[in-house]
Amino acid sequence: SMSTDLVIFLGVPCSAVSFFLTFIVTSFYTPKHATFVVTSSLVLSVASIILICLLLCTMFPFWYTILSSFTMVAVTVYYVMILWKFIPFAATNLAMSIKGISSNCGIYFIAIVFSTFPFIWTFFTLYVANGSLNSEKMIKPCEEDDPDCAVQYKSGGSEVILWGILLLSLISLYWTCTVMSNIIQVTVAGVMGTWCFNKTNASTCCSPAVTSSLHRSITFSFGSICFGSLFGAIVTAFRILTSIARNQDRNDDNNCSLEDGILVCIIECILSLIKDPIEYFNRWTYVYVGIYGHSYIKSGKGVIELFRARGWTLIATYDLVSYTLNFIAVQISICSGLAGVAIIALGYIYAPTPMAFCIGFIFGFFISSAMMNVIKKATNTLIVCYADSPAMLEE
Repeated sequence: SMSTDLVIFLGVPCSAVSFFLTFIVTSFYTPKHATFVVTSSLVLSVASIILICLLLCTMFPFWYTILSSFTMVAVTVYYVMILWKFIPFAATNLAMSIKGISSNCGIYFIAIVFSTFPFIWTFFTLYVANGSLNSEKMIKPCEEDDPDCAVQYKSGGSEVILWGILLLSLISLYWTCTVMSNIIQVTVAGVMGTWCFNKTNASTCCSPAVTSSLHRSITFSFGSICFGSLFGAIVTAFRILTSIARNQDRNDDNNCSLEDGILVCIIECILSLIKDPIEYFNRWTYVYVGIYGHSYIKSGKGVIELFRARGWTLIATYDLVSYTLNFIAVQISICSGLAGVAIIALGYIYAPTPMAFCIGFIFGFFISSAMMNVIKKATNTLIVCYADSPAMLEE
């Protein structure tokens, strides 16, 4: 079929181009020019925001557009000024992280595999949830001229079951996706922790550090991974349900009330405030799980002590590294999209040029982002190792 041909003749080659470009750029160029790469990425990100704001002001020349654009640019510039002094530290961490990961490049393939599984699980969950919801509707048909049936449906009955199926499906989806992501984090942390303190066992593509860290992640540390991932999944599932309920009340003129709308908005706001700290806390907790093999609770105590000692440094370093790696990922994705256009030009397969570019860009961005996320997680691990042993980074 056409879709299969596009995946084979466009998706696979563009993914390969993205993989090799990402590996070459991160392994050979970035470590030697880390300070320049971090600085230029930060400056270009500010320039991009200024350009976007100028375009918005040109397209929508209203006072509130100009005011909001000016505020956005001012806040961005101020934040960049704060981050500027952390550039040397972030560049050093980035260079060392890339060096450690490049010495154990097999972790890239593990990350790509575990990053692919959530997409498969998403389609499976949608398929199962759709079948369950439709079967539940067929179990209890309701005639239009039967007031008793209508009253029974609105009072509880099938509607409660439908919401329950939706809630469980969302929890299953987000829990599984979060577990896959955290398995990568724990595995990367184990590899980088071994590389920092014992490079002998972490110096080849599929070194003992890679295999043993993956084994610990899916066996001994799997309980901690699932336990911590569950909190974020539950909060995310309830947040989506409250958003659906709010939209449903907005579209239902008969049942919509001011009190219900305010209550739903308050609940959604509370869940949003809970979700972000949980995700940020887990990001560092699983570093401790991967390095030391501690339980989730014990690792959480280590994170609290880490933030007391180096709170702002953690945030600034992570933001700088994220800016840099995201910028590189976008540039590589553009090259991957151009590779898709070149494949069309050579006549291997026919497709519209914009479609070829988009397919190449999407596949390239997925591969490049998966590899960049490994480096981000490695940088987090390096910061924790440095906090425990500062002499290690100085060497």
